[in-house]
Amino acid sequence: MKIQLLLFLLLITLSGYSQNKKEALTRELVSAETDRIYDKLVKIRRDIYANPELAGNEKRTQEIIKKYLLDLGIEVKTDTYGHSIIGILNGEKKERR
Repeated sequence: MKIQLLLFLLLITLSGYSQNKKEALTRELVSAETDRIYDKLVKIRRDIYANPELAGNEKRTQEIIKKYLLDLGIEVKTDTYGHSIIGILNGEKKERR
């Protein structure tokens, strides 16, 4: 399930509920999504640990994470500091909190 669809369903679901119910449903949705991707995340972690890179030279690690985030439909920024990677989740609101 794409992240955008999950967030859309979350917003629709939560619109008529109390704050406590919203928090409970949010936890439930996050837990379900985490369970769904758990095995893939473990595989990625094991691969990264089995193929260590020197600090500041994590090019392979960056590519693995970048591909995973792009596959989830998340916008990715890699032109920042070194081999850092930023996943960008865009919401509907334009103002900052």
